Amino acid sequence: MLSRRTIREKLISYFTMLAAENKTSYLTLPFSQTSLADYICVDRSAMVRELKKMSEDGLIELDRRNVKLCAPLCRAAGD
Repeated sequence: MLSRRTIREKLISYFTMLAAENKTSYLTLPFSQTSLADYICVDRSAMVRELKKMSEDGLIELDRRNVKLCAPLCRAAGD
């Protein structure tokens, strides 16, 4: 995951890994956004901006710590 170059790639990698582990496209983040940013080694504010862009692009639906992977990401997650 850390070998990914962009914040979006890191988030997609993390979300698809979590979805595969839980066998669902509905995820609850196991920690805060600050901790997630630290985990994937990115700046929190940049990560929040990217999450918003991903939501606007229809890749995810985001409600605080709840994330729903939409069609493009679900195919990648195998859901």
